[in-house]
Amino acid sequence: MIDSVRTLQKVSELPEIQSRLRIRRFSLGSFSESCRVFDPAMLQAVVDQLAEDLLPVQRDALLRRCPAS
Repeated sequence: MIDSVRTLQKVSELPEIQSRLRIRRFSLGSFSESCRVFDPAMLQAVVDQLAEDLLPVQRDALLRRCPAS
């Protein structure tokens, strides 16, 4: 689970992640500065478009019997 920027940075160092997502490691300073340089609202259309392409995740049969929370 990625629950912090530092964890996200560590994940971005993994070769498989770098290859699949075509990303490189980023510095924490650059990442934190990005919200002052770029308007995050401009990404909403990109996020919406990517969300349309998501497929439902199949749940394990045992989990299907659990009530949704």
